[in-house]
Amino acid sequence: MLPRFFKLHAINKSGQAIDCSAAGVIKVTACGRKIVDGQPVYGKERNFFEASTNVGNGSHEAGPTHNNADMSLIGADGMVEVTPTHASSSGDVLIVYEWATDDAGATFPSGAAGFDVEELDVLCVVPVSGTNTKRKPFRFPE
Repeated sequence: MLPRFFKLHAINKSGQAIDCSAAGVIKVTACGRKIVDGQPVYGKERNFFEASTNVGNGSHEAGPTHNNADMSLIGADGMVEVTPTHASSSGDVLIVYEWATDDAGATFPSGAAGFDVEELDVLCVVPVSGTNTKRKPFRFPE
């Protein structure tokens, strides 16, 4: 079961900053899974994360909070798409996830002093090289 409130982060380890001013430079889309009358049901594809600011090498951007109480998802199958913006990019972009530590979705580990995004669970690692668009599927949870 997916947590009640969760969000995704993109960590840039490509060796270069990634300019996300254009739409879709770092994007996560997925179809949620839930159980209805004992059978798995897949929802429509939706956007779970899209970077909107420049993500410097070694830094990250957090996505919006998702309210799974409304969706009742047990998992998701999706795709991470990354288009680096520098020809000398070589490394990885990681998509990690965190979940709220309260029932209201107001408190996340990323809001605490000393938070290290590297300690979050990895959803997907996308190897990048140059400005070639890379796509990598994922299943959450595995």
